[in-house]
Amino acid sequence: MENIRHTESDVELRILTGISRLLPRMPKVGAIGNFLKRIYLRKKRNPVETEIFGYKMVLDPGEYVDAEILFIPQLYDYREISFLEKNLEKGDCFVDVGTHLGLYSLAASLCVGDEGFVLALEANPTTCQKLGFTLKRNNIKNITAVNIGVADKACTMRLGLNTSGNSGGDSFVISHDEGVDVECLPLLDILSMHNISKVRGMKFDIEGFEFRVLRRFFDDAPLSLYPDFIILEFNPEFIAVAGGDSLDLVKSKGYSEVLRSRLNFVLQKSVAFDK
Repeated sequence: MENIRHTESDVELRILTGISRLLPRMPKVGAIGNFLKRIYLRKKRNPVETEIFGYKMVLDPGEYVDAEILFIPQLYDYREISFLEKNLEKGDCFVDVGTHLGLYSLAASLCVGDEGFVLALEANPTTCQKLGFTLKRNNIKNITAVNIGVADKACTMRLGLNTSGNSGGDSFVISHDEGVDVECLPLLDILSMHNISKVRGMKFDIEGFEFRVLRRFFDDAPLSLYPDFIILEFNPEFIAVAGGDSLDLVKSKGYSEVLRSRLNFVLQKSVAFDK
């Protein structure tokens, strides 16, 4: 990666993030972090290498998710990540569908240890390359990053690329002016390719494609492969284009809601489900 600045060599960024990363986990304090972020982004900035939760990561301040992680990592999905940390154990397997920069995967990596395994699936080849750089930079061996689309059938699909500054909004079901063709497989096929027979937890953040992926997975997978918990991004606006309600689908399979944030639901397997 070229033109990368280091936080240590950028005095202004070091001062601003030094303040923003001390903000407590309280309502509305994120607005302070966003204000400091806007000060820094008053002009175009190059990607920077910084330390996040003990990992070296390269982040683009002009990208929405990157900037959130750069300035207020302690606030980014902290309820969900805290749940992850409390519910993953050494030796567990965690599957991150729509991993993006890999923050959930990195958190899971620490929890499952050397004897555990994290499968990080990312459709955007450029984003997956960034995650690969992070894994190599930190010598992380228990995460496997795979550039693949997760779908309800084996096919090649057009991934719409969000070029407005939020690559986390790339989607198979939402139209964008730019796109890239991506090879796709059902989730069960991908798990089989990696010899995964038991999964402790899964996270889904695939911009409206969750219903189709989960419907196929639940139809085909043995009960032994149903994860103990699911972290699900759910946006009601996607139901029409997705073809169904992913939240209702997960609940119908014996999962109960244990945590809800602005867009994410955490659900745990609460009852035995007879297919």
